[in-house]
Amino acid sequence: MSTKVELPENLPIPWHWDDTDLTDQLKREISPGHILTGKTLKSLGRRQDNDDALFEIENDEFKYAVVHLVWSQNRQSDPGYPATTLYKDWQDVYTNRILEDANDWE
Repeated sequence: MSTKVELPENLPIPWHWDDTDLTDQLKREISPGHILTGKTLKSLGRRQDNDDALFEIENDEFKYAVVHLVWSQNRQSDPGYPATTLYKDWQDVYTNRILEDANDWE
């Protein structure tokens, strides 16, 4: 049984919560072989200084993904793009990506 994770009210700079739904853009970019193809996703946040976006993944071994969107109107031919990193849970993505990005920012 899955437990609902309490997310922080704010994210450290350069990350921020963003209620813009980026799932359509992501689906437009990924090819059939991409690791997120067929997954149910919800966009949660973005980096303010680049095109990285944070997605929650439903019903999967990995619960979060950070995707570097390319803002193309066409599907990428290489299934490795847009570049994507998967994270097991909130602690994983928060510690190993969001906080590391914040430390690099300072």
